[in-house]
Amino acid sequence: MNYVNYDTVIVLAHRVKLVGWPTSLKFANPLEFGVLDDVCTLRDAVKSGACKWVRLTKREASQHQEDLDRGVENGEVVQKKRKTRKDKGTK
Repeated sequence: MNYVNYDTVIVLAHRVKLVGWPTSLKFANPLEFGVLDDVCTLRDAVKSGACKWVRLTKREASQHQEDLDRGVENGEVVQKKRKTRKDKGTK
């Protein structure tokens, strides 16, 4: 999953949102946690149903898009661009 550009690549593209992420954990790839207890905390939240995927309605998705645009304008949200391919423009 793309954790860096989660708001655009996951939420806007697929209209789903991960709800209930444990507040004690940074929203990042679990491989970057570094501590096994953090991974277990996330696993327990998913197993119990506290952390789950929720479908967004069209209205919620458009509201999320507006919030994201506002955050980008204010400099609060930073989106990481992907590198261009090495073979771009070649046949």
